[in-house]
Amino acid sequence: MNEKKYFLPALVLPIVALVLLTLFKAYSLQSGLRFILPISGYDPVDPISGHYVTYRVDYATDTCQQIEKGLTEESCICLKLGEEATHYFVPICEKSLLKDCDAFLKGKCNYGRFEAEIEQYFIPEDKADAIDKTVRKGKSKIKISVTKDGKAIVEDLILVEE
Repeated sequence: MNEKKYFLPALVLPIVALVLLTLFKAYSLQSGLRFILPISGYDPVDPISGHYVTYRVDYATDTCQQIEKGLTEESCICLKLGEEATHYFVPICEKSLLKDCDAFLKGKCNYGRFEAEIEQYFIPEDKADAIDKTVRKGKSKIKISVTKDGKAIVEDLILVEE
């Protein structure tokens, strides 16, 4: 009798959590500012996670070069809207340093590279080879939606073939 009491909550709780997570992601996607950033690919398939195209976002040449090795403090990329969206690196995310930004992207420097958890995009298995070859050419871009708190969601992968 006691087991039946927990059956319904155990069934409903994961469904409610999934719906809430979906609504949160949809809200974040719709409410954020959109930017298009250049990328270059280097790893088409993660054998553990499935078919993701993994790439490097090309922020700037001096990104993370100012950071001392071993420093784990959060850094930011300042993003500005415009015909050609511009961005620059801010070593420490302080509001006073980000006041001129339209949005900012939070992340950490890892081995001299800025990572903001937008470095993967899920792709269909049957198109993985073609998409990988296109991304590796270095002309492709990603479209991201950045929330007010500096988190980003990859909205689209823009493939540019030569």
